[in-house]
Amino acid sequence: MTSQFNEGLWKRRLHVLNKLKDIMLSNKDSIIHTRKLSSFLTSLSEYDDYHSNEFFDQCWSLLENNVQNNESLWKEILFDFNRLFVGPDKLQAPPYESVYRDEGLIMGPSTLEVRNFYQSEGLKLENQGKEPDDHIGIELEFLSYITRLIIMSQEKQAEEEVNYYQELYEKFLNEHLLQWGLEFADLIIDKAETKFMKGVGLYLKGFLKEEELQVNS
Repeated sequence: MTSQFNEGLWKRRLHVLNKLKDIMLSNKDSIIHTRKLSSFLTSLSEYDDYHSNEFFDQCWSLLENNVQNNESLWKEILFDFNRLFVGPDKLQAPPYESVYRDEGLIMGPSTLEVRNFYQSEGLKLENQGKEPDDHIGIELEFLSYITRLIIMSQEKQAEEEVNYYQELYEKFLNEHLLQWGLEFADLIIDKAETKFMKGVGLYLKGFLKEEELQVNS
């Protein structure tokens, strides 16, 4: 991935990362009020114009004609979101890396590894200790941050910075998000009870599959 810079790919990647992290970082009440559906569908179509795979296609088929913007539906989505990621009952798709890599633990060794990764770039969570550093939304936000630095470095023609941040992006994907993200996406697809949340799982899986191909090509 670091051999050739593709500005269009990085800008579209940033768009998708932002949409995914916005959904995954929605709190238990805000998703019903902020109406993220339309922007989510827009991000799907914009990413699909340069990459496509079966999971993107399934997501689009599932959502484009089957989601209506009404209060009852959004309440169902909110309930499903909380059931999957928030609680209070047992989480159907825990959004934390350590659960998948540290025998079901929350705030396990993987969490500290992710925290150290952030700190190596001078970053610290504002609410550190309240939300685990390895939450899927925070990991996506970190990749979004790195992607912005890549684009900014390219715009000022700082080739060494571009290469550094591209390698950092690749390293974080391989050492962290790709180590658990696909299993997490599969859980969403399997456990979701609404088309919207199942579509989120398919979209995340499609994105990670494309990233896996890109960073290892």
